[in-house]
Amino acid sequence: MSRKSRQGAEFSDRIKEEERTRWHAHNPGREDEQLQVHHICGISEGLKRGVPKRALRSQQNAVALEEDFHKEVHRETDEETMNVLAQGLINLWRKLL
Repeated sequence: MSRKSRQGAEFSDRIKEEERTRWHAHNPGREDEQLQVHHICGISEGLKRGVPKRALRSQQNAVALEEDFHKEVHRETDEETMNVLAQGLINLWRKLL
């Protein structure tokens, strides 16, 4: 996926920092852990399934993960799971708007 097609779906710095802070609050003593903020419903998969970019970049779609676990999540998430995640995010946004 090109950078241009991802534009408008990336998290703000505020969301990234809040998710990292939340992770550290739940994992005391691990202040040095390398974290990445993960799109629960990935950008390219979400766009293919009609998820609005504003939903993809929302805090409801963000979670901080350890770097190695983040890679594992991407390897292990199958099509059925991605369909469920995308539909769930679409439904949430319909209720919010």
